[in-house]
Amino acid sequence: MAGRTKVGTVAQILKFCRFEGRATKAEFWLFVLLSNIAWIAAYWVDQALGVWLVENLVSVVLFVPWVAVAVRRIHDTGRTGWALLLLFLPGFGALILLFMFLQQGSDQANEHGPNPRAQTTPSRAAGSLGGPYPGGWT
Repeated sequence: MAGRTKVGTVAQILKFCRFEGRATKAEFWLFVLLSNIAWIAAYWVDQALGVWLVENLVSVVLFVPWVAVAVRRIHDTGRTGWALLLLFLPGFGALILLFMFLQQGSDQANEHGPNPRAQTTPSRAAGSLGGPYPGGWT
C-alpha cells in the first residue's frame, strides 16, 4: 500500500509522550483500541482480585500518552493542540473533538510538521540500475 504509514512501528511506539508533530488516523485509532483493551483487561483483573488498583494504575500510566496522541492527531488537521480543551465544554465539546479525530489530515505540510502519510520512497540515482529510467534499460 503505497503512501500509507505502517502502524505499530517502533518509531510510532517511541513517540508515545511527544506532543509535537502529527499523528495519522490509523496511529490514533490504534492507540485508542489498544488502550481500551488494556483498560478492559485491567478491569477483569480488578474484578478477579476484588480491588480497583490495576485499572487505576493503567489509567494513570495511559493518561499522558493519550493526551499526546490526541494533540498530535489534532495537529494533523491543522489545528492547535489546545483544541483538546473542548473536552471540558459540556454537551458538544466531545462531539467536536470526535469530528476532528475522524477528519482527514491536511495533505500538505503544516505548522506542526510534514504530512505523515506522504509516500517516502528513496529516489534512485540515474544509472543505478543500468539506465536513467526507473525500470533500468529501456
